Amino acid sequence: MKLYEFFFLMGLLLLCGCNDTYSEAGNTMEPTIRKGDTVIVDPKAYSSASTVKRWNIIVYKFSLMNGDESFFSKRVVGLPNEKISFSNNKIFINGKELIIPETVPLQPDVILREDRYISPSNQSMDISDNAFFVLGDNARKSADSRNYGLVNFSDIIGQSVEVIRKDGTRIILK
Repeated sequence: MKLYEFFFLMGLLLLCGCNDTYSEAGNTMEPTIRKGDTVIVDPKAYSSASTVKRWNIIVYKFSLMNGDESFFSKRVVGLPNEKISFSNNKIFINGKELIIPETVPLQPDVILREDRYISPSNQSMDISDNAFFVLGDNARKSADSRNYGLVNFSDIIGQSVEVIRKDGTRIILK
């Protein structure tokens, strides 16, 4: 394949809408995704709940009280049929401490408050079939599954695959 043919095909793929873009409105995914960044999302990344992996960053829709929908970027921490719990600023899955990879900048100092699904008096949650527990990398400032509960597979738009910073810098997400 010649170079111009390759670029022509890549342009067609971009034009056909194979990926979606979203603009990050807040700072709950910092430092990975910053306010004002453009997030490239692969809407075909997941064929079923079993294809979503821990540590993936997803974009999902959330219905607001006024009936509008909003879109959020968060990191998948808990998978279907697991039990997630928090103790001493650590995350546990099925009773075992979850080791956060060095490549994941999730802040482990999770703050628990009484007005959340996960709170000091209720520090665990069973994750149902086809549902996920998500956290923002900036867990101190993030509204996520601790506030709003689980994310259903049917609400996932896709996997965040790339971030474009305001200055044009491109970051591939793994």
